[in-house]
Amino acid sequence: MNALVTGGTGFVGKPLVRRLLQDGWHVTLLTRDRERARDIDGGNLTVYEGDVSDSEATDRVARLANRFDAVFHLAASLSYFGEREELYRTNVQGTRNVLSLAIESRAKKFIYASSIEAAGPVTRKQVPASPDGACKPVSPYGVTKVLAERLVMSAARGHFPAAALRIGNVYGPDHLSFVSEIAEAILQRNRLLEFLPIYADRYIHPVHNDDVTRGILAAYWSDAPSCTVTLAGEYATVGDLFQICAEFLGKQIRPRQRRKTDEIYLLLRREYHRRSKTADFITYLMAGPGKRIHRAYSLEETRRALGFSPQVTLRNGVTQTLRRAKDAGLSILS
Repeated sequence: MNALVTGGTGFVGKPLVRRLLQDGWHVTLLTRDRERARDIDGGNLTVYEGDVSDSEATDRVARLANRFDAVFHLAASLSYFGEREELYRTNVQGTRNVLSLAIESRAKKFIYASSIEAAGPVTRKQVPASPDGACKPVSPYGVTKVLAERLVMSAARGHFPAAALRIGNVYGPDHLSFVSEIAEAILQRNRLLEFLPIYADRYIHPVHNDDVTRGILAAYWSDAPSCTVTLAGEYATVGDLFQICAEFLGKQIRPRQRRKTDEIYLLLRREYHRRSKTADFITYLMAGPGKRIHRAYSLEETRRALGFSPQVTLRNGVTQTLRRAKDAGLSILS
């Protein structure tokens, strides 16, 4: 089996590449920095250095590589409120280039790593939201993922079956993500904990990295027609996540009383971050307008189309992540 993987040195891509090599695939990796692939050991791996937004780089791979059984397109700019031009260049033009590569090399299947940010936050009444609903992204990043999804589905109609996987908030032992931020807030009683009364009841939709790898492979092996589905685990409120982390850390959460000015301050803070092209976890939680403040999506279509359900429970995944971080001597847990 022959696969092309873009973004294969990132926190989602590297575990996938290792799994493919372990399963006997020949993997062609297109990466901006070949040095980041040095710790991918064993198996049949070919590395090309180049950016997906550079059509010359993708054309070179198409000319030199064999026909791909699968193209796994994971490369992306993840800057939430980043520069629109940079996000468009990588996430939209880059996807267009990789699709051209896949078409030229007569690829058999195309798997695209999209994001729940393409769908955008939803209201409490919509939870869990269907992937068939209208996309209402609240960030430039989310907008570019919607545009890329459309390119993928358009190409799929004439060339190959494709799956656009709207991946949730990825975390795991090698990508601490929101887990470390919540743990740090509990231990240091910082601003994230201070404003917990505002967003404690907001849902986010995490997914353990092991389940991301399983889900991507399930999308390849599925015989279902082209589809757009959610790839995530259990959704939970931010307050629930704080409680899971606090129990592991042996701490009590004692948030202060909510103030009338809290939400105004956080909304102004969000607009400042939007204008300065930056974002942190607080800004992410406050990104949705009005009542669209939840990220929680249905997995029914995922189960039907891919035959896939997440295996790592949220409590086990978060606990495992914190335990590994503590064993590794992470400063906030030592």
